[in-house]
Amino acid sequence: MKNCFKKIFLLLIAVCTTLAISSCKKDDKTVYYEVKYMVENTEHAKYSVEKGKTAPEIVAPELEDKIFQYWELNGQKYDFTTPVNANLTFVAKYNVNESGVPAAVKAILEKIVSGAEYNKKDVEATEEIKAEYTAVKDGKTTTIYYLEKANTFTTVKMYVGIADGAVVNMVTTQATSHGMDSSFNGTKMEIIGATNTTFDSVFKSVSGATVSSTTVKELMEVAFTKYATDNNTTPGKKVTVKFDTDGGTEIPDIEVNYGETFVRPDDPTRDGYYFAGWTLNGVDYKFNKPVTDDITLVARWVTHFQFDSKTQTIVDVFGLSGDIVIPEEINGIEVLALGENLFKGNASITSITIPVGKATAEDTAAYEIKFSAFEGCTNLKKVTFETTDESRAITFGNKAFAGCTALTQITIPASANIISSGMFEGCTALETVTINAAVTVVGSEAFKDCTVLKSITLLSGTREISKNAFENCKALATVVLPDTLTTIGEEAFKGCIAVTTISIPATVTSISLKAFTGCDKLTAINVEETNAKYSSENGILYNKAKTSLMIVPNKELTTIEIPATVTSIETGAFANLVNLATVTVAEGSTKYVAEGGVLYYKTSATVTRLELIPAKYTGEVKFLANTETFASGVFANCPNISKITIDENNTKFQEVDHLIYRKNNSYWTLVVANRDFTGVATILKDMGGIKLSSVDVNAFTNTTLSGIRFTSTTQITNIQVNIFATVSADFKVYVPNGTTNSFVGMSNTKWCASLKEAVKAMIVEDPAEE
Repeated sequence: MKNCFKKIFLLLIAVCTTLAISSCKKDDKTVYYEVKYMVENTEHAKYSVEKGKTAPEIVAPELEDKIFQYWELNGQKYDFTTPVNANLTFVAKYNVNESGVPAAVKAILEKIVSGAEYNKKDVEATEEIKAEYTAVKDGKTTTIYYLEKANTFTTVKMYVGIADGAVVNMVTTQATSHGMDSSFNGTKMEIIGATNTTFDSVFKSVSGATVSSTTVKELMEVAFTKYATDNNTTPGKKVTVKFDTDGGTEIPDIEVNYGETFVRPDDPTRDGYYFAGWTLNGVDYKFNKPVTDDITLVARWVTHFQFDSKTQTIVDVFGLSGDIVIPEEINGIEVLALGENLFKGNASITSITIPVGKATAEDTAAYEIKFSAFEGCTNLKKVTFETTDESRAITFGNKAFAGCTALTQITIPASANIISSGMFEGCTALETVTINAAVTVVGSEAFKDCTVLKSITLLSGTREISKNAFENCKALATVVLPDTLTTIGEEAFKGCIAVTTISIPATVTSISLKAFTGCDKLTAINVEETNAKYSSENGILYNKAKTSLMIVPNKELTTIEIPATVTSIETGAFANLVNLATVTVAEGSTKYVAEGGVLYYKTSATVTRLELIPAKYTGEVKFLANTETFASGVFANCPNISKITIDENNTKFQEVDHLIYRKNNSYWTLVVANRDFTGVATILKDMGGIKLSSVDVNAFTNTTLSGIRFTSTTQITNIQVNIFATVSADFKVYVPNGTTNSFVGMSNTKWCASLKEAVKAMIVEDPAEE
């Protein structure tokens, strides 16, 4: 008994201990509250704050023309020493910045002239000068410019303060590995304030260090030129331009007014070389740039081109790589053509610039880029045509840029007159094509296999899109056709699986029935109402009178009704309808009739032709009493039909041993194997003394048979080699013993050997006879 009480007592202690521990854990549960920070009705930040702790006092972002003051809670400035005991939403409080200088910018300007009164000037920003401010302190005004320029390594952004014709100070806003506002020592891009720095034609120093950065120096020159112009501080100052011809004929020095441009002198000449332009510090010089310093331009000579002066064609190139500029002239003769295969297969060039000269009333010759000039330049990333409104017309040979697999974008200039056949075929990285020209023709296969090309807009003037022009442009989603287009060629948009709609202009007079083959997402072809040749309804393409149904693009359709006006359906009109399950015909049709969802064509008042079995049709297919023929391939793409039946009054078709034959005057044709039998069917030996002459090529497509048997008396005079091409791997062809060499009486036919080779893996020698 004592032991029993002892056990009960220990059990009670254990239960109490468990409850105490559980209670402690419950009391120790941490509570968190959500704290939001709202800026201009938009959530800027959100934190979870433990109950009793304080919320972080973060700084709100600077807004244009506003200065952040503090955070409010319920309209009152919040004390961030207050413990958090509920969910809170703070709202940023701002004051209007009447000077127009944002606080973040003001902080930078303070490094130029501290303690000044700042104002933003209302000036139009230029390419390099982004903004302008004034700083007024002790009655003295300093002009501060914000400048920006990209160089090879980075984008330099800096503020420069100028007063009384001298640089007062400057800073950068860019962060680097050395930290923001690091010292500029002449070899790095970082800049810190430089007090009382003199700016003259040599630009001597900043913070006591020589300025060697071309980018920084150019920005400083831009700022000082603007200041000098606005304040007229350099009247009458002259600078000198010298020319180093590097062995060419001498060019005299030119004296230029400070801040002005000068006229380019006549080009120098040099035996064995042609002049390719002037450079400054290794960079091609632009003669539209104001001169603010003494400079020396150096002649650039090129020896890499073999030039035929009679045809004015560059016929060969040597040792070229990287960024290439085609010269406008060689030895004083204008370049008018780039020869066939000129750069073909060159994997070293990365960009090409092609200057196109001006046409004149006396000389209207076109600039030619001939056959395969850049074909296979697999690292060519950029092509630039330098043209003007007066430039010569440009013609392109076939495959001019085919296989340039690194080319991502290109602009076809306004002077181009054609996009040639295969011009960009296989440019698999080409994403953007801007066509500024009214090209008359988009050639065959012009953009074939440009698999990432997203859109194309053709301008007024384009008349023809040739066959396969955009074949396999899988990303092409937007196609804009011009009001001058007349022709859309065969398979022009084949395999463009991203196109959803096509709008056909009024001018189009010819559309290939295969133009949109494989456009799996195409749901509608819409024709402008004023088109005299075509019309559309519910996205389906018809001729103008809607007597001919031409293309049904929407592969998602499960049913379709043939309008009563339709008297013909073009071959392949339903080729894309892989989900079609049933067809109906509108009342009043004189040419079509539907039976159980299958379409028949009235070849006469008393005879019909089996026209279409929908791809997803699952019922029985009938040869009606008056059905005498069937459309080619009608049984090829309907794998789910359950059975084929023949009306008892039909005299043209007959079924023997699950095989259906059609009588053609003095012979029979094996048409199709029925779909309700899975065994081996025997080809007939004889039917009323009339021989079997041929086997339809689709007779065993989608067959359910496990095999076919030829007998010793089977004679066939016309049979396709590929009749068993689509049967299952275990399909068998049974032939009588000892006849495999002659293959059942067909040894004298021209196709016997190839047929025997095609079916040899299926043949089984079988003594069975009927």
